[in-house]
Formats: sequence, structure tokens, C-alpha cells
Amino acid sequence: MKLSKSLYTRAIQCQKSLWLKKHNKDVLTPPNAAAQAIFENGNEVGDLACKLFPNGVEIPYLNTTFQDKINLTQEYINQGTQNIYEATFEFDGILIMIDILNIKDNSVIINEVKSSTQVKDIYLHDASIQYYVLNGLGYDVKKVNIIHINNQYVRDEELDINQLFSIVDVTYEVKELQSNIKNNLEIFRKTLAKEDEPNIDIGTHCNDPYDCDAINYCWSHIPNYSIFDISRLKSQKKFELYKNGILEFSQIKDINSFSISQQIQIESERQNRTIINKEAIKEFLDTLTYPIYHLDFETFQQAIPEFKGVSPYSQIPFQYSLHIEHEDGRLEHKEFLALDGVDPREEISKRLVEDIPSNVTVLAYNMGFEKPSYKE
Repeated sequence: MKLSKSLYTRAIQCQKSLWLKKHNKDVLTPPNAAAQAIFENGNEVGDLACKLFPNGVEIPYLNTTFQDKINLTQEYINQGTQNIYEATFEFDGILIMIDILNIKDNSVIINEVKSSTQVKDIYLHDASIQYYVLNGLGYDVKKVNIIHINNQYVRDEELDINQLFSIVDVTYEVKELQSNIKNNLEIFRKTLAKEDEPNIDIGTHCNDPYDCDAINYCWSHIPNYSIFDISRLKSQKKFELYKNGILEFSQIKDINSFSISQQIQIESERQNRTIINKEAIKEFLDTLTYPIYHLDFETFQQAIPEFKGVSPYSQIPFQYSLHIEHEDGRLEHKEFLALDGVDPREEISKRLVEDIPSNVTVLAYNMGFEKPSYKE
């Protein structure tokens, strides 16, 4: 059976996911709005990265078959084209599309573009299967690069793509992975050839390196509220409980290995009662002074910063809602919403200064998130 590089990396994460994708894809969850936004963001980053290798040609994705893409790629190579975007090849039943293929002096350089801010292990597997295909076709692969976002870059008036992107040479790591590829392909193809889906249980791989689109299917036996909902408990510990047959709070015998807050949650569920530390609440409330300003922020992020002084993926506040609680019970409401496409930072700062005096009590739902945004 033919594989693509995306199917190969899917199988690296979980072979059951690979089998479902090929044989029972109806059980997979379609991409939601958030996943679609990530996909579109990746396309935007990929298009911009092509400008690092200018004067190239792109292999069209729509309205062409993969064989057409392969043929067109070969035509451009024969014509002496230096940079090809989405260069398409097939070898040993593996179909790949290389983000940016750079051709120099009878050798090629693979450039894989990612919207992430670092080189992840799965990217090496992604690049390794591309190397495998080109090397198998007889190309002299001089170098393999992962191009990712540099989150230390701070934009000036103009966007500097040479500073925005980091180009990391992963040739050594990719070559090290070549010895495993043939064995991996043999195993994956045997998995796909089976009539029955693989008997692979849930585990940390369900969310590593990506949230699998088969989670709803594979996790259908997990109760709506289970040990996987214990607050701030590491995944490894959760699956340790699961492997020992513990799914529900009532099955936990020894809670001493859990943190104090986790013990409270467990005891609350086991006893089916609400646990309230009234003294601690009173002690906190005694520190508050009226009027109390209840503040909530909304922010957005950009992989490619549009505004001066902004780094990739910085949290940029664009909206807030402010409820002012007076001692006599009166409530005032103030709010701000930035105009679309306009840098909101200066205006939102001015409005905050107007709406919130100095040295007052400000309460936020998530201090760890709201406080840095408030300071910015």
C-alpha cells in the first residue's frame, strides 16, 4: 500500500491511528475551527518561507493528480530551476511533497517548513522519509533543513524574514534515522494489510506529539469524569493508574502520593460532597478592598507579527471586560474591543489607565495569564 509522509508520521505516533485512517476513517474526528486555524497558519508561514528562496516555481496542489505533480517537478528540474515549492516525488510506494527543494550543483537541499518555534522529534521523522525517497531516486541530498519560527525575533517597522525564521541543519539526525525506515515501512504495511484494527490501548501517545483525531473513538470506554480529570496530575501518573485498572475516584485506595489540592478533589468525589475551606476564603476576602475591579482579557497570537515591537506568538490583548463591584453592591461595567486589523496595544493601554485607578484591588480569573497581559 502506498504511504505519504503524513501517513508515515501518523504511524510513528500510533499504528492504530494509521489503520483507522485507511480502513475506518469515519470514526475520526473532523478538524475543528481551532485545528483549521492552525492548518491555515502553517500555510501562511510556509508561503512566507518561500521568499527565503526566491524566484522559484510552485507545483500546484489543486486540479492536478499526484502523477501530474511528479511529472511537472521533473520538468522543472530538467529545465534547471533552482527552487521548487511543493516538489513532488514517489519512491518505494512513498509519496512526498517537499516544502522547498533547493537545487545546486547537481545536488539538492531539502527544506521543511514548520510554524513551530523549535525542532521537534516528529519533524525529524518527517524529514527522514523525504530524504529516504530522494536518496532512493538517486538524488545527491547535500543537506536537510528544518525552517521554523524564531520567537526571539522582535519586529521593527518592516518584517525581516531572515530574522523571523531559523534554519536548522538536521542532516546528521535524518541520516541516523535512515537505518530504521525500511523496518518501519514493513511493519506499517503489515498493519495496513490486516483486516482487523490493531489492538493498541490508549496511552501518552494519544496526545504526543499531536492530539490524535481518533481520541473520541479510542477513549469511548473512559467515563466522562475519571482519574484523567485529576487536576495538575502528570499524564504518566494518570496512565499508571489506568494500567492498574483504576478509572474512577472511588477505586483510589492510597491518596497520600497526590498533592494536597489533588487529595481534596479526590476526597470530594469519593465522599460526594463539596469541600469548602471557609477560613481560607475569609482570610483571602479580608485582603480585598472596595471597589473591586473584576478584569477579563481576550488576546490573540500571530506567528508572523504584524506590529512593531511584537515577537512571534506573543499574547496581544485586544479586548477586555471590566466589572466594578462597589461595597454597597452596585456594579459598573466597562469594556473595550479593538478594531479589526489595527494594532490594539496603545489604545487598550490608554483605556485601562482610564478605567482602573492605581492601588486598587483587581481580580482576574486566571492570574498567571491575565497579569502579564495587564502589565504589557
